[in-house]
Amino acid sequence: MFPFLKKKFLRLMVPYFFISFAIAALNFVIGTFMPVKRPVDWQYIKEIFYTNVGGSAVFLWFMYTLFMIFVISAICMRFKKGFAILGVLSIALYFIPLPEEFYLLFVHSFIIYFWGGMALFLLMERMKSPISLLHIVASALILTVAFYFRGWFSTDYIEQLLNLVCGFAGSYLIVSVSYWLTEREDNSTLMLLGKYSAYIYLLHMIGIYAVRVVFEKIGLFSPFTYGVALVAAVVAGLVIPVLLTRFVIYKSKSLTFLMGGK
Repeated sequence: MFPFLKKKFLRLMVPYFFISFAIAALNFVIGTFMPVKRPVDWQYIKEIFYTNVGGSAVFLWFMYTLFMIFVISAICMRFKKGFAILGVLSIALYFIPLPEEFYLLFVHSFIIYFWGGMALFLLMERMKSPISLLHIVASALILTVAFYFRGWFSTDYIEQLLNLVCGFAGSYLIVSVSYWLTEREDNSTLMLLGKYSAYIYLLHMIGIYAVRVVFEKIGLFSPFTYGVALVAAVVAGLVIPVLLTRFVIYKSKSLTFLMGGK
């Protein structure tokens, strides 16, 4: 278990702390020239270790949460019926609010999707019939209907159940489309994005903020320019991280390590 958790710590928590402190340093420098939403002080630095500091680093919740889920899963899987134990625990935690410290509030919401992903993987391994267009259409339809009816109910539990349906149907849709794409001859672009997915996640805000600054400087605010900016931000959020990874991060063993690579 401990070699497994060490591997996950290097993969998730090292880049979490590296990016968190890099953003803190950048915000500290910016704060010396202009007001910022939250100044970087000792309280800010301490919160990096146990809670979400928000702001530019808000997206990093995923890294810490995923590591905590791996810890819980590793402990459960040490038992004979580990998969079943993890499933029961995940379902129970989904309906039991947890405190914000150590990202447990996110663990409460998302560990069931992690377990569901494991169940989905096992299901796909045992399926005798190949993935077809019917699987894609059915999962997309279930996802659409469940998402549409989420706002119809005032009861939190019903909304939570519909969220589960959305999560599992959406996951099955993604897996079905992925299987379908692997049968196509030309999927090199998607394979490339998959290879760089972790770096895209960690660095996508650079491209998004770059586009945002440019369009705010231009000052042309309309539905059309907003649409153009949205597309440009998505493209920049993909392209810039890939370029930085290939020509900067991969050139340095230290940066590769700090970004969770080997």
